[in-house]
Amino acid sequence: MKEEWRKVEGGWYEVSNLGRVRRAKPGQGTWVGRLLRPALVKHSRRGDESKYKRVMIRKGAIGNQVWKLVHVLVAEAFIGPRPKGKEVNHIDGNKMNCKVSNLEWKTPSGNAKHAYQLGLRHAHPKFGADNPAAKFTASRIARMRKLYSSGRYTQKQIASIFGTVQQYVSDIVLNRTWKAA
Repeated sequence: MKEEWRKVEGGWYEVSNLGRVRRAKPGQGTWVGRLLRPALVKHSRRGDESKYKRVMIRKGAIGNQVWKLVHVLVAEAFIGPRPKGKEVNHIDGNKMNCKVSNLEWKTPSGNAKHAYQLGLRHAHPKFGADNPAAKFTASRIARMRKLYSSGRYTQKQIASIFGTVQQYVSDIVLNRTWKAA
């Protein structure tokens, strides 16, 4: 595939169909054609802990610098403006592959379904004590609720007993988290 470049961000930068970003105008300490070195950023949402490429670009001649995700720059330049309610999907599931041939616009739910199909996400998140991030067991939760319902302990006192903060105890005893079975 032959590399093609298109302007982005007010003409100060260009992005290629192969997922590279370079300077399009000269600047102090830089030159036209200088490739930007992408940094990796870890996104963790909906059970997906992927790393994405991003670059720091300047907004205007003396403007602020902002981080931009490379795959979004490529998609907007080569596929078209982001349709309302859509996000970029990596067709092969490889977040490092920012070539335009690997990108498409999808709804968030379509993107999540695609990730499940590729095995990048787990379809059934674990709840309660089965969740690896759980801080308490079911028996400790039951004990917290019993202490609170007795009326002899405040949420703050219970938090101190269990080595946590009052807000967590409040969420548990009021069934906002760890719903009663």
